Amino acid sequence: MIFPTSLLVLFLITSSYHLVLGETWAILIASSYGYWNYRHQSDIFHAYQTLTRNGIKPSNIIVFAYDDIVNDPNNPFPGSVFNAPSNTTPYDVYKGIKIDYKGKDVNPSNFLNVLKGNSSAGLTRVLNSTNQDNVFIYFSDHGVSGGLMFPNSQYLWADQLIETLQYMYKKNMYKKLVFYLEACKSGSIFQNRLSDNINVYAVTATNSVQDSWGTYCPPFDYVNGSSIGTCLGDLFSVNWLLNADVEDLFVETLKTQYLVVKNATNMSQVMQFGNISIQNDIAGNFQAGPKKSMWFTRLSRETPSSGLPMNSRMAKYFFLKELAQKKPTEANKALFEAEIQTMFWFDSVFEFLNHELNIKIENQDSNLDINFECLREFVDIFGQVCRPFTEYGAQYVTNLNNFCSDNVSIPVFKAALRMICS
Repeated sequence: MIFPTSLLVLFLITSSYHLVLGETWAILIASSYGYWNYRHQSDIFHAYQTLTRNGIKPSNIIVFAYDDIVNDPNNPFPGSVFNAPSNTTPYDVYKGIKIDYKGKDVNPSNFLNVLKGNSSAGLTRVLNSTNQDNVFIYFSDHGVSGGLMFPNSQYLWADQLIETLQYMYKKNMYKKLVFYLEACKSGSIFQNRLSDNINVYAVTATNSVQDSWGTYCPPFDYVNGSSIGTCLGDLFSVNWLLNADVEDLFVETLKTQYLVVKNATNMSQVMQFGNISIQNDIAGNFQAGPKKSMWFTRLSRETPSSGLPMNSRMAKYFFLKELAQKKPTEANKALFEAEIQTMFWFDSVFEFLNHELNIKIENQDSNLDINFECLREFVDIFGQVCRPFTEYGAQYVTNLNNFCSDNVSIPVFKAALRMICS
């Protein structure tokens, strides 16, 4: 059969938009807990709704979430989670969610084993993708210089993640892989570390030195007249999810999505790393299913509020402050005071350490040459001698990295810690 030239050209153009022989797999992870971190879980729950609505099979999506916010006593809507304010019909992003790893199972070891497809680790679900499949990873959490925080003072370090991505490439576990990362200092995970020859394209909420920001924060956190009491989402995450909800992902490229999100995320510098040429692929190759799903119903979402966003490291402080004002019980006031004291303690300890160890603090955040073996040991020692890092205190992991770079010895470091922490 001979096609007219115009029809043949039209066929080639339309079919090229989503010509994927394999399937799309996704891993969504929120590696924080606590109601003040509501936004991380609501981000990935929203992502689950977006990906499944756009045709990715639930059986191809693996979800990590502590799952503690949905029925937290502070949640005015038990059983529901919202990623945006609404005065009309709120969009419950928790409805129909399938969470594979909850509570203590949200840890770095399980996450890396899932990525490697290592079912021998006793895991119920792992990535079973092939070299014909595309993989999309979306991670929402707190970050430190060169690392990502997990519950119970656990960390996923950049060298471990990069090593795992390289392992996946060598084992032919994907055709192309796209990684969206929401975290403070998220650029430090990939900058100067992610090569361009393993078919991975990464987009981060910040550069290597900045903090990320929450959005829809009080007093812009109302759903059907009730305040959620904390930020509903993260600025970078809400921006890419809003884009994925309203645009035709079988036409829009990753580059277009990146530029839209970069322009909308005005509190930090959205970055891209790895094989940048992947940005020319359509977003639907990673955030949607087969072409038959292209007739999805586009959603209309409220845009991020014009209210001031919130620095992620201050989320617990403002949550407890709000709680103490709304419910001024002695217990709530004590929790708020304890957080203030904790913040003051970290500030004071590192002011002392910088002076005691004679470390220059100018441009300390710009050091990306991390000795991960030393940094891991210093983080562990600090937690043992003093206390584990809190989400606020984690900003000072940068200082430990500088101690390593200045060749501070373990005995000298321990002696300085004992002097102040005892």
